[in-house]
Amino acid sequence: MFLTAALVGGAAWLLLDVPIGSALLFGSIVAATDPVAVVAVLKRLVAPHRIAVIPEADSLINDGMAITLCTPLIGFAVTGHIRADEILEIFRREVVGGLVIGAALAFVFSRLTASIDDHLLEMLLSTVLAYGSYLVARQHHASGPLARVAAGFIHGSYGRSVGKSPRTSRLLDDLWEYLGFAANAIVFLLVGFTVHAGDLLGDVWAVAVGVAAVLIATLGVVYLTRYMTPTGATIARGERPVVVWAGLRGALTIALVLGLPPATPERELMTSMAFGIVLFTLVVQGLTLPPLVRRVGLTRQGAPEASAADY
Repeated sequence: MFLTAALVGGAAWLLLDVPIGSALLFGSIVAATDPVAVVAVLKRLVAPHRIAVIPEADSLINDGMAITLCTPLIGFAVTGHIRADEILEIFRREVVGGLVIGAALAFVFSRLTASIDDHLLEMLLSTVLAYGSYLVARQHHASGPLARVAAGFIHGSYGRSVGKSPRTSRLLDDLWEYLGFAANAIVFLLVGFTVHAGDLLGDVWAVAVGVAAVLIATLGVVYLTRYMTPTGATIARGERPVVVWAGLRGALTIALVLGLPPATPERELMTSMAFGIVLFTLVVQGLTLPPLVRRVGLTRQGAPEASAADY
């Protein structure tokens, strides 16, 4: 997350002459990944289950941190000033506070769910936890997105182990998959109303720089893990190209860039670059991922062919 934000921001600053505050802000925006468009294909084609899990886990952590980082970086981009003690205070309050609040609420709701044997009530509690953890965290000036990430992790693992029936777990998975799909559809509908092809063509060099920086950053993160994790926990050599190419950008990147204040320097350029990066990852990387999976030999024996409908 931080490496991606730094490399993409540095490229925008050095090659595109974007102010350092706006460059780092843009780096944090495009660090957010979107696994929705790729996980279905990976689950159908890839033998190792963890290859499908990596984009999902990466998205949960990166998305929460990206949203949290955007708050101080927007101020830095607009005012040109930021202090180290402010960053540390934001980290303590937003990150630590959000994770603690989300985890605490998830344990409470998990025990409450264990005492109930009604799938509708359990689905209702899951929804209340997701949005309630966000609201409670914001009320205490902590990170709502990270609170939801912590709540989702614990309620989805510990909550299942202490009382959810297989039927309820399946229904909850379907519910949140549908809500995620609907949210993505709405965001991309907004993109269709906002983006103009002429803007992307006019900023084609900036988009190319952004795409290259994102790919290099993702490549660096994936290949550095072999030196930073224990043997056996690293990504196998043949799996690394798939993990790099599966790092798609999507709805959250679009939502964050559309939510930038009008006073943000280089806002229009960052919007065009974000749209261009999302378009490239979804169209080029998304459509070439199945052939890459087969090329490196990770396809299950007899696995069905992936089609455009899978995206």
